[in-house]
Amino acid sequence: MTATRRLPAFGKSPRREQLLAAAPAEPLYLVTYDYRDRAIGRCTGTADLSLNQQSRREVAEQIARGLIPGAERVFECVPGERCTDISEDVARDAMGLALQQFEPLDGDLLDFLERHLGCQSVAEARREYAA
Repeated sequence: MTATRRLPAFGKSPRREQLLAAAPAEPLYLVTYDYRDRAIGRCTGTADLSLNQQSRREVAEQIARGLIPGAERVFECVPGERCTDISEDVARDAMGLALQQFEPLDGDLLDFLERHLGCQSVAEARREYAA
């Protein structure tokens, strides 16, 4: 009589699969930029902000403070899913942060805001916060 022995199912534990499925994937934030540097010339590229475990608010704050010069678009990418253009949302957040902290709306920040929110929206927000 031969006994059949069940082979172990390595890596196929139902508990492990549940844990992996339950853990939400952290979004990655990508910012495309285009600016001119006096020494280098024109600089274009994509800043990967996932290395510092950034949040959407932190990305907006960096843009509001001018730490990402020439920011053009912001994408939120969740691993295993498509990337979403969240530039308009980030522009609203950046404008609110800049106005609350009395940062000037000029230069690269103003270009970013006007590109995604329009000149009229930026002017209205300035008047609202000035009052």
